[in-house]
Amino acid sequence: MSIVLINGKWESTENPVLNFTNRSFLFGDGLFESMLWKDGRLHFPEEHIARLRKGMQLFEMRAPDFFNAGWLADNSKTLLEKNEIKGMARVRLNIYREGGGVYTPEGLDAHYILSCYPIKSDYSSPVSKMGVFKTVVKPKCELSNYKTASSAVYVLAGLFARKNAFDDVFILNTDGHITDAVSSNVFIIKNDELITPPLSDGCLDGVMRKFVLANCQIAGLKGTEKSVSAKMVEEADEVFLTNAVARIRSVMQFSEKKFGNRFTKLLQSSILS
Repeated sequence: MSIVLINGKWESTENPVLNFTNRSFLFGDGLFESMLWKDGRLHFPEEHIARLRKGMQLFEMRAPDFFNAGWLADNSKTLLEKNEIKGMARVRLNIYREGGGVYTPEGLDAHYILSCYPIKSDYSSPVSKMGVFKTVVKPKCELSNYKTASSAVYVLAGLFARKNAFDDVFILNTDGHITDAVSSNVFIIKNDELITPPLSDGCLDGVMRKFVLANCQIAGLKGTEKSVSAKMVEEADEVFLTNAVARIRSVMQFSEKKFGNRFTKLLQSSILS
């Protein structure tokens, strides 16, 4: 049993909290944010709320007036206390549209669920081996930049990775360029240049992606956004994945190529300390 915050009320997960008419369940009419609680605080609450609000604008959802970083941080703290979690945790904020309708919703108001669960200290361990998922591709559009309730491509990519004994896989767009991994943004390093796919290629507008790009010069790297091919990955000196919870994870191997991690370790120690 755990406690969640649903539209201002603390509820036990033993009790039914959603009904079958929920639009996120029926139509994927929703968004979410996954966040890191570490060292007694929620990391990047301003950035998570900003991305969520942008996504809600795209979905034409009406955000509650109280949706801000302070509200998110304060309620996350209370949430962990109620669930008696004292260490690190993943905090997740789900947004879904209230009301009926079929594909065209009857209302615009947003409802929410704030939940959490503990995570282990080895959550940022290296990725041993990567593959490529080609069965389903991501479209090059603004929707691909957000975490939505319609996450089928990531689910299928995760199943493909497990079936083929990969720790993670690269996901492609309609041009055959790499966009993301299953739950992370992708970075490669070549000749002191840090490269990550541009948002226009359909990658997630990751909070940690943005932070690494803004601070990579601390590690002596020049950040660049440009399309990334599988061939570029094979020719890279280093490869790493980022997300808000695991932060920075080294990739050890792709195809027959094994990578170093000198700059990756420098980034981990210099901008995440």
